[in-house]
Amino acid sequence: MIVNAIDCPKGFPVIHLNGTSAETLAHQYDAAYEALMEALEKLNETAPNQRDYYDEEWEAALDAHFARMRAIRQVMEELSDLSTHCWMKTRR
Repeated sequence: MIVNAIDCPKGFPVIHLNGTSAETLAHQYDAAYEALMEALEKLNETAPNQRDYYDEEWEAALDAHFARMRAIRQVMEELSDLSTHCWMKTRR
């Protein structure tokens, strides 16, 4: 069987008969996305409170917190793109 990977972005799964189904992959990406959504909510609860820091450390703590939030959001965006790619392949 010849697999046409031309319409498949780099790093995205190529959906074919010998591989995992597009629907299964999409469900897996969706589940990972949901888990990260929950993690993001939990992480948000750990936002630094100014009363716990001296002035200099306060800004550094905020920067670090927001960097962690951005990192999780970035992975969520990638998972969303992967999921969309797979769901689109189920509709062919």
